[in-house]
Amino acid sequence: MSLKIGIIGATGITGLELVNILQNHPSVSEITPFSFSSAGKSLNSLDERISQEINKCLSFEAINFSSFDCFSFAQKTEFQ
Repeated sequence: MSLKIGIIGATGITGLELVNILQNHPSVSEITPFSFSSAGKSLNSLDERISQEINKCLSFEAINFSSFDCFSFAQKTEFQ
């Protein structure tokens, strides 16, 4: 099985760690990072463990949910 995964909030600590883990998973064929504030940035510029083969971050508005097998939400949460 070959999975296409989208990660919303990929430029935060949790998102970067998730990309780092998934980029070497044998069942993952494609990782597409999404970010509210870092669209256009390369994840490799934020964390050198991330392969340069991973796409640059896309804006949240560009998401087409039907194009992916799985999504992960790694957005920060504000606690009060």
